[in-house]
Amino acid sequence: MAIILVRFGKVRSAFLQQAEAHYVDLLNKVKVPLEIRNLKGKDHKTADTQLIVEKYKDEAKVFLLAEKGTIYDSVQFSKLLTPALSNHDPVYFIMGGPFGWQYDLLPSNFKLLSLSPLTFPHELASVVILEQIYRAN
Repeated sequence: MAIILVRFGKVRSAFLQQAEAHYVDLLNKVKVPLEIRNLKGKDHKTADTQLIVEKYKDEAKVFLLAEKGTIYDSVQFSKLLTPALSNHDPVYFIMGGPFGWQYDLLPSNFKLLSLSPLTFPHELASVVILEQIYRAN
């Protein structure tokens, strides 16, 4: 099983780079394989959504971080992740570009996940999802 975090762009803030590295180290210590993929977006909601759909449409476990997504507490999130962790299936957590998702283009197998009703910068959202993945183990 691998957890793959996909996002548009890289973390630029030194502080958040350190925070991300901290959670990557913690996940390595508990032997959770993690891959972070940084994509170059098109800076357009429709084009970025189409790019993600084309790359990941055939994957079984895709969670899009989205403002319209379901909000889980940490225990619920852990239960959501447990079957994939047990089956060694790859799990994709995909963060949208700066303009969000074109929802009508998304396939039904993509699940929408919200970290909070609050708005976070993408760089901070990366750290938050990594922390929740670590907590789920």
